[in-house]
Amino acid sequence: MTAASPRPRGPLSPKVILFLTIFVAMLGLSVLFPIIAPLGRELGLSVTQIGWFSTAYSLAQFVFSPIWGSRSERVGRKPVLILGLVGFSLSFGLFGVLAVLGAQGVLAGGVLFGLLVASRVVGGILSSATLPTAQAMMADLSSEKDRAAAMGLIGAAFGLGVVFGPALGAALSGFGLTAPIFFSAGLGLLTALAAW
Repeated sequence: MTAASPRPRGPLSPKVILFLTIFVAMLGLSVLFPIIAPLGRELGLSVTQIGWFSTAYSLAQFVFSPIWGSRSERVGRKPVLILGLVGFSLSFGLFGVLAVLGAQGVLAGGVLFGLLVASRVVGGILSSATLPTAQAMMADLSSEKDRAAAMGLIGAAFGLGVVFGPALGAALSGFGLTAPIFFSAGLGLLTALAAW
């Protein structure tokens, strides 16, 4: 057994935790879909600036996912997975706080835009640790016979997060446009606690 192969110690099996990890990561990302445009308009940002929120996050994930996958080989899966979840949560919390400050007029213009994009870049860098590490852990936990089914479980979590996220984001937006952001941050921390 490699250092990357965890033994079940809590009430939830590692495969369930991995499913939840990917589900929460995709749910947390997709809850922003219905609120990001109206939030940007409320903050006085242009359509192009709003587009950079998703672009910056995705580019950071694209660049850093292989790096985190390689690091999980060296230091172990679990710490990298938890770092990804905590980083996801903290970056979303920071994005939400900056948006609140922008809505209150404390921050505005280029400064607000720069800080919001920076928080998305940090979020992309750190949250990119979750998917490759979860996939590697799922492979570690699976025999050759059931590996395809295990990878299918990761795909299902990914798909379900994307399906339910926008609906949840729209529902939570009734409490304010930043409510879905803070919900995602809290959910990520709970998942990190479960994974720990």
